[in-house]
Parts: sequence; C-alpha cells; structure tokens
Amino acid sequence: MMNYSTKQMIVIYDAKRRESYWSKIFNREFIHNGSFLVSNSFDGKNRVLSGFSNGNTGFSVCGYYFLSDNSKSVSLESETKHIEDYISSHIPVEWPLLLSNGAYLGVMSMGAQSVLFNDFLGLQTVYEYRVDDAIVYSTSIRLLVKAFKLEKAPDAIEEYLITGALYSGRSGFKGVSVLSPSTGILIDDKGIKQFTYASFSDHTESNASLSDSVELMYQELNKAVKRLYIPSLKYSMSVTGGMDSRLIYLNWPDRMRLFTETAGEGTSDYLKARQIVSRIGNIDLHELEPLVPGDIEGIEEYYKACDNPLLAKGHHNMKHALWKMGRGAQIHVTGVGGEYLGGENLYTSRAPAYVLKEALSSYSYVPLIQKGKAAVFSRLLHYRDRSRFFKGNQGDLSWESISESSVKRLDTFLGVTKFNECYLERLRTLHLANAAYYLTGSLENNDFSVASPYFDRILINSVSHFYPHTRELRKSTIRVLQKFDEVKDIPIDTTHLPISFPYSLHKVFRTLRMVMNIGMQKKIPLLQKGDPPMQRGNPYFKEGYPEYRTWLNDRVASCQLLESSSVRGYIDKIAAIRGTNYYINHGVSSDLSLLLRISYFADI
Repeated sequence: MMNYSTKQMIVIYDAKRRESYWSKIFNREFIHNGSFLVSNSFDGKNRVLSGFSNGNTGFSVCGYYFLSDNSKSVSLESETKHIEDYISSHIPVEWPLLLSNGAYLGVMSMGAQSVLFNDFLGLQTVYEYRVDDAIVYSTSIRLLVKAFKLEKAPDAIEEYLITGALYSGRSGFKGVSVLSPSTGILIDDKGIKQFTYASFSDHTESNASLSDSVELMYQELNKAVKRLYIPSLKYSMSVTGGMDSRLIYLNWPDRMRLFTETAGEGTSDYLKARQIVSRIGNIDLHELEPLVPGDIEGIEEYYKACDNPLLAKGHHNMKHALWKMGRGAQIHVTGVGGEYLGGENLYTSRAPAYVLKEALSSYSYVPLIQKGKAAVFSRLLHYRDRSRFFKGNQGDLSWESISESSVKRLDTFLGVTKFNECYLERLRTLHLANAAYYLTGSLENNDFSVASPYFDRILINSVSHFYPHTRELRKSTIRVLQKFDEVKDIPIDTTHLPISFPYSLHKVFRTLRMVMNIGMQKKIPLLQKGDPPMQRGNPYFKEGYPEYRTWLNDRVASCQLLESSSVRGYIDKIAAIRGTNYYINHGVSSDLSLLLRISYFADI
C-alpha cells in the first residue's frame, strides 16, 4: 500500500523530552512516537493512512511508500494490522524492510524501542542537525533555516561546483548533513545507534545461465510492478518507444484505466509508443506530453518551489509538472532506472569511438580494489573544473578528497562487488534514482508522486546477484521483452529494430542510433520512421531561443555566490563555439544547469 502525507516532517530525539520548547521553536505541535518527538504537517489532502499509535506500537511517515507485501493492504484497517503485526514479529533493525519502494521518512516504535529511517535509495532527502544535546531530523531544509537562522556552507558550494553533486553528506548549510540511503536510527535502553538496514547485494558472481537469469528477471519485475499497483488509486505513465517503460506497460495489471503520455509529436519515439498503446491499451487516455523548451516562467516556478535546488538534479519546468498533476492521476509511473536491469550503466562513455567499441567487442571486466573506488566515482560524475566560478577564497577541497569521503559514506550501502564496472553501475543507479524523483524530492506538493518499479529494493537486490555479462548492453532486457508476443514486431527506439530481431543486430544498430539520433540529431535514412527525440536538444544551443539564453546568462552571472567575471568569460567562450552536436554540448549544458541551481540556492 502507498501512503501520502505532506512533505514537511520534523522528528526530534531529545533525552530531556522538551516538547514545549520544540513546539515554540517550530511553531507546531509534536506527538510522542516512542523515543521521538514527531510533527507532521497536514493540509487536508491525506487520502490514506498517515500514521497511527495503538497501545505501545507507533508508525509515522512523511512521503509515500509501498509495502513489500502489497497483498496485505486491501484496506486501511488491514494495512494497519499488517504493520502492527510486522513490527511485533521482527527485530527493530528489520522494521524498515516492511517497505520496498517510495520516497519517505518513517518512524516506528514498540515499547522502549524506536527506529527512524529513510527510504532505500534516499529519494526523500532527510536532514540531520544537532543542537542543544538534541538531534533534529527534517524533510525540509527551509524549516531548519528558518528555525535556527542557518548560514550557507562555502565548502558545500565548492563541492557542488567541483563535482556537480553532493554525495559527501553536505547539505549546503553549516552544521546540517544529509542521511545516506537506507539509514536507520535505533534508540533503545542502550542508547542511540545508526545503521544501514539494506544495500545492494554482496554477490555478483551468480553462475546462472542467461535463460535462467532472464526468467528470474521477468518474474521479479512483474512482482515489483504489482507492488506499485493499488486498484483504488489512479495512475499515469510515460510510455516511450524504448524498452524500460514498455516493460512496465506490458506488466501493468490494468492498462485500460491507465493515463498514458508521450513527448515529441512526430518523433520516432512518439510513433512507436502510440502503436503500442493502440494495440494493447486505451488510446483514448493517451496524450501528447507538452514539453516546451526554453519556457522561462515554468523553469523559474520550478526552482522557486524546490526545497533545496542543490539537490534537484535536473532542469525542469513547473508547468510540465502541473500538467501531469492535472490529468487526474495520483501516481505517475516512469521507466527511469531500467538501465540497471538491462546493464546499460556498464558503459563509461558516450563518445562515438567508445560506443562503436561497445558494438563490436565484448566487455572485459576490471577487478575492483578498495583504493580504486574513488577513481570509479570520478568516472560517474565526469569531473569538470568549475572551481573558478566560486566567489571568495577556495578551501582545501579537492576532487580526490571529495570522492574519497563520498565513497566512504556510501561504501556499505553499495555492497560488495568484484568489478569496477559493477560498482560504477550501482553509483549510476543511485544518481539516476535521485534525479528521477524530482517531483517528490524537491517540491512541497506531495499530492502527486512519481514512482518507478526499477527502484524497488527487492528487485534491485535480486538483479544484483547476476553476473554482469548476462545484463550488459540490454541483452537481458531484450530477452525479457521477447516473451511478450503481442508487441514483438513493434521496433524499439533504442535500435529502430523489431524486438524479435537477434540481440547481435540490436547491439550494432544501437551504436548507429546513438551516433545519428543522439550525437548528430539526424534521422537514420530508410530504417527510422519519425524524427529523432526532441528532448535531447538543450534550447540554449538552438536557434530561436535568444531570450532564454539571455535570461540564463544574466541569472548565473549575477549570483552572489559566483564570481561574475569568470561566469561571464565562460559564457562568452561557449557563445562562440555553440553548435548542435550532443557530444560537444552535453558538458556545457551540465555546467549551465549546475550554475543555475546555485543561483536559486542563493535565494534561500
């Protein structure tokens, strides 16, 4: 079962139990849930269970969740009973395993034992702040800034400029850290203890055959999809011409009530998606997704609504988000994360030469050593020297120190693997997951949620057992799709070949598509129906968007946290070389998006 509440939640551990003091600090009421003081902000939009306390058993949650066993939640009463039974029959460090998917901060208690925990992938950001011998946990940095008059942290801004992310645990404000994924905080008569309650599998050398791996993957994905599905709720789904959303759509229990959408009218992606929906779904509920490049008003609205723009790992449009919400669905299902299922993230580069090598040769795996993890981490983020944009004296941070501290922080969660490629794959999955949940991880409105079965804890753990070669370059995904006879003749946009074709051909034509469609933004003659996907092109590099370029340039150059002369110099440089090739523009586009997010962070 999935649960809703609003985004803002405060949980406090205070041995002195100064409830009145904290109520005054935050101007809200707190309740006792075991050893924690809990305050959830309700806005009247809660549709289902948001928490309970029955005798000595308590449960509070902020965000939305799906149970590991969804069959136990046919009603609110049965869900409550299931949660109570689970808590009473398991030890505290196992309590978070009751949930398998979602983005949330939860608190469970029984008697003198209490556990606070976030979701498996850390999709719901949870901040930790220590003050007056107490520990405050919050889902909103703005609540903490307002209550304690917090100052921005230069080292966090510097890290963000160096890496383009915050994996070291910094939040952007002094004294405030971010919980790692799958973190539990246990309080009992022995004191307080932090632990990691789940991780990627510690086994990556399964000797299962390809056919056995594919069959298990097929079954586990079906279960993960069903864990998302609650008949009483309304769903929408982004259906594309690719593989990941197609797999979800094929496994969806009730396609006739499902709102579907596809972006890019006239593109090959759009044409293939409509063909799929027309054949096995309800085409009357399928709409063109309105992606408007360079919509300044929508982008500004989005960033102003973000709780913490530094953690919004994407460049989004609020009007687009509101359009999704306005369709009438409560949950939007996306195929993001399917790359892990299909081994897509084993690649380390999208440069044409590397992609060609992928098509013509097999992978060779590099053994992972502890000292090499930082180097693998650097390959994930594609290091670019942006420290010159930082205003003021630069600290002692370096790429090496940041990557080492980030690896140390994530080490337990990422599990044990023997290969560099698998470690990189796990890092990429975490990165993609946090980017995909922008609607719930960044915005205050939690009445609409984004979910993906590919981020299901049970599914990820199952797939983690497979030897890498069974999944590399979508081999297993294609084999799973070939089990569905009803759409085997419809080409996939990844290769523009029918899914029934041999894998060897898909592997070669994937390269052609990446070079032509993504790199050059050109249509493949004869083979491809429809234009290349439109969303690949950043409006900054397209003619017809001079106002967008001027707005973005002025916005980042005037940011008080950035060195305006360096930013202006960089803008002048890229203006002279602006082209249409994706491989040339991708790095610059990432730089500008990062600087834009810092400019909105400066306004907090």
